[in-house]
Amino acid sequence: MAAVARVVDQLAFEVVIDTEHLSRMTLGELSLQREVLALFDRQADLLLPRIRAGAPAMAAASAHTLKGSAVGIGAFKVARAVEQVEQARDMEIVAAHKAASYDQAQLSSDRREGKFVISYETPGGWVGITKDILTDVLGAGNDVKIVGLPAAAADALTLMCPALVALPENAPP
Repeated sequence: MAAVARVVDQLAFEVVIDTEHLSRMTLGELSLQREVLALFDRQADLLLPRIRAGAPAMAAASAHTLKGSAVGIGAFKVARAVEQVEQARDMEIVAAHKAASYDQAQLSSDRREGKFVISYETPGGWVGITKDILTDVLGAGNDVKIVGLPAAAADALTLMCPALVALPENAPP
């Protein structure tokens, strides 16, 4: 994706780490800062190829993961750039008719009518998981993996569909 390459090239020549933020997050421990930055570097090496060449859903999920890590180390410009990629890839998913774009009022109305199992707000807009999608996928004997589901939405989905939801053991509470 050309936009990703431009963003990465542009950021390569700028100071992108807020060292004060990184210091606060690591309690000023230089060895921990080096370790955290090395982990971010390895994660970026894994995720950037997925963002550049992955299917829209994989690219958006990878961008979301990298955005969270970038915020954690104080790479706020990287986080903003990756967020733009994440939102663009979300729109590619909509354009491929694998998802639909809804405004909040329409989504709320459809949710009250029982069209959605769960819905939640993201920086790029509202996301709704329809009953039809789950019925089609699960009815075909396939598993569903929802990446980036906020904890509150996962909790609600677990309450509504306890036999269908399995969270990773290391998932945050």
